[in-house]
Amino acid sequence: MKLIDAGFVWTEPHSKRIKVKLTIQKEVFSSTILQQSFVVEFIVASQQCKDCQRTEADLTWRAVAQVRQKVPHKRTFFFLEQLMLKHEAHTKCNSIKELPDGLDFYFNNRSHALKLVEFIGTQVPIRYKTAKELISHDIHTSTYNYKFTYSVEIAPVCKDDLLCLTKSLARSLGNISPLVLCTRVSGQIHVLDPVTLQSSEISPDVYWRSPFRAIAERNRLVPFVVIDIDPVGHYAGKHCLADAVVVREADFGKNDIQFLTRTHMGNILNPGDSVLGFDIRSANFNDADTTSLNGLEIPDVILVKKIYPDRPRRRNRKWKLKSIVTDDSDLYNTRGSLEKRDVDYEEFLQEIEEDPEMRANMKLFKAGPIEAFSESDSEIDGIRYDELLDDFEGMNLEDAAAAAAAAGAEGAASEPQEVEDEDVDM
Repeated sequence: MKLIDAGFVWTEPHSKRIKVKLTIQKEVFSSTILQQSFVVEFIVASQQCKDCQRTEADLTWRAVAQVRQKVPHKRTFFFLEQLMLKHEAHTKCNSIKELPDGLDFYFNNRSHALKLVEFIGTQVPIRYKTAKELISHDIHTSTYNYKFTYSVEIAPVCKDDLLCLTKSLARSLGNISPLVLCTRVSGQIHVLDPVTLQSSEISPDVYWRSPFRAIAERNRLVPFVVIDIDPVGHYAGKHCLADAVVVREADFGKNDIQFLTRTHMGNILNPGDSVLGFDIRSANFNDADTTSLNGLEIPDVILVKKIYPDRPRRRNRKWKLKSIVTDDSDLYNTRGSLEKRDVDYEEFLQEIEEDPEMRANMKLFKAGPIEAFSESDSEIDGIRYDELLDDFEGMNLEDAAAAAAAAGAEGAASEPQEVEDEDVDM
């Protein structure tokens, strides 16, 4: 039998059918050849591997990392989300579910969940517990099938919180004052005494050995107006010690109540500026949290952060952040929850605009068409132009190709060009 001709017969692209017309010949008798044409139809059947089947199915996972932080805001999770996007630490997740107090990450492999937990531990102070549940057991081969759960707790301490350390912990940190400010949270908790500019770092092991909470969080900050500022002349890094006379913004022009305090922001505060601080004199604290302050002289006001009340709240920014949460959860359908989440996210965006060190750990993308941006824009919403990346996912093919060509041309222009030596008559 000989194959004389073969050709495809047109079918609908979505029909998953392939038709081939074949022509064959065969010599049945001497000098007698039989020829026949027929159509062979193939059916395309899509299949998935076992791992893909588990990924597409609901509630099929081998390990879950439950990340929680017991604070009244979600700024820490917004920050962790951007770190995961930059380092691609979430790529092995089957799904991510958002909850009121944290995130759940589901995996097909236990090692992938443990790797994510270790990554989070390098960015913020955490402790975690492991649990496992037996799903099935083969008595013939002694094979066990478990589901693993990693319960991760993030330290409930955030930037700009007022902390009260225990006496033993304060002595171990260089005999620092028990009343300190949290200036930054990374793999360690960075604290500062605003009265003496003495700073220290609390490692996760030290913190979880005797954990403590903030005695005053950011939502208890009160706006003050600076009446006078007198630098003392003592510097420590970017901080400058100064004596400041402040008045509550609510009392400004109504009474003559003034507060004399010592602050670490003597290099950035001027008379007439607005600043957020903790009103210690009118605050109520739990006695169990402030036992280490007995016998110490506590200032009436602790200044924390300079603010700019004339700066408008930006809604239509020319830059944006991406998100890893794809689960359409109904937990934030209530009006109060949505408003609280929007307020937390707006504060997080303002911190990004004010803190260059914070922006260095994130990927910021341009929001809008390419024509809206140019190299002449030295700053966009307080952020340098060269800090923003092109978002190719939100572009069509033509715009993406144009952006890639522009980026390549800019890179080629910045590279030094080699010039051939020419013969010169001497």
